[in-house]
Formats: sequence, structure tokens, C-alpha cells
Amino acid sequence: MAVRRTTEPVTTGGRPGLATVRKIRETALAEADRPVTSDAGLVIDQRGEVLTVAAFASPDPAVYARDIRALWARAQESFLAIGQRLIAVREIIAGRMLRDPEYLAVPPGQRRRRADHDWAEFLRDCGGLTPPIASQLECVARAVSDGRLTRLELPTSYSAAYQLTTLSDDELAAARQAPGIVAPTATRKSIEEFKRRLRSARVDARRRAEERRRQILDAMARLRAELAVVEAELGESSVLPVKERAGVEGALHQ
Repeated sequence: MAVRRTTEPVTTGGRPGLATVRKIRETALAEADRPVTSDAGLVIDQRGEVLTVAAFASPDPAVYARDIRALWARAQESFLAIGQRLIAVREIIAGRMLRDPEYLAVPPGQRRRRADHDWAEFLRDCGGLTPPIASQLECVARAVSDGRLTRLELPTSYSAAYQLTTLSDDELAAARQAPGIVAPTATRKSIEEFKRRLRSARVDARRRAEERRRQILDAMARLRAELAVVEAELGESSVLPVKERAGVEGALHQ
């Protein structure tokens, strides 16, 4: 893509004036708005690419902040789009296992190995995308398509977004109540720490419940022993009636 040069004078210090900056931006974006079609027949949006590689000088930090926010949002959209395409290829390979004559000509066990080989070859064609990263991207895309997460809730890092998918439904509900966990600003570290605290608290609560249960069982054993001693002291004539004794024993065994 060619960007028209401008001969407008620059300001002191070698920085372009605001008018120059605007002209460069407008020229670049106008060029980017020209429709480009991929080999697959898809229209490609070039505006993000232009904003990524073009350097726009400005004396206003707010301009850079706006561009950075846009680039972060674009990064989020990119990993989500990659995950969606990975899922599509998974489905293509799964369909071939059921219908492709080349797959059907081999035993079932070999079909799975053939599918795994085709998947590995596909990932290599993607520029060496590793299976663990591909799996994480797929998990994020599925979480969005299934409605567990919304696009607005996704962190801008795929690894942070993946950590949200590892939460149970109850944990995810709790995470939504915690500030900054289910949000674009969340980091992998903050989500992992939240998950660790949440699960540690659950384990501690279970341990406390188990300790209380042990204390109750110990107390019940002591009461049974004391009851036996008292009945022995009172003698046979003072033994509780059968019905009443059954009620006491039942209460001790609950």
C-alpha cells in the first residue's frame, strides 16, 4: 500500500504539525478503506493493519491513548477470530473422518491417528502454532459462542481469557462479582490468584466442616459411654423404657 507523501512544513523540533498528521492519517485510512479480497473470497479490513504499522506523531498523549485502546481491542478480536477458525478446521477434519473415502479406507484407530496428523500439519501451516496454544484459543472461542463469556468481558490477552474458561460456573459467577477479574484489563496472574484464593477458601471450609464433624462424633462417643455407666449404676429397674431408649440412641447416631 502506498501512502502519499506531503511536503507541508514541519514544526520546530522536526515533529509534523497537526495538519500534517491529519493528512497522513486520512490518506492512509482512505487507502485502507479500498476493498481487498482474500483467496477465500473474504473482504479484508485493512484499517487495523494501517493503524498498527503507521507511526503518527502527535503532541497530544490522548491521541496515543486512543490508538493504544484500539490496538488492544483489535488484539482481542484477533485471538477470538483465530479460535473460531481453529474450531472450524476441527469440524472439517471430524467430518472427513466420517465421510472421506481416504479416511474410511483405514481401520478406526488409524483414522484417529490420521486426523491427529492432519491437525498437526495444519498447525504447522499456520506458522508453527503449538497444540497447547491452539487448544487455549479454541476454549476461549467456544466459551464466547456458548455464552459463558461475552466479548466485552474478554481480557485482551488470550492466555488471561483462557484462564477464565477454566473456572466452574459458580467460580465464574463469583469472579464477576470481584472487580477487575472478568474484564478486558484482567491479567493471567490476577485471574490465577483469584482462582487460587477461591479454591483455597473452599478447601478450608471443607476442612473446618470435617473437623467439626469429628468433634461431634467424639462427643457422641463420650455421651454413649456416660449413658452406659449411669444405666449400670441405676440397675435394671431404672433402665429406660425400650421406646425412650431407642429415641436416645437414634439421637446419638444422627
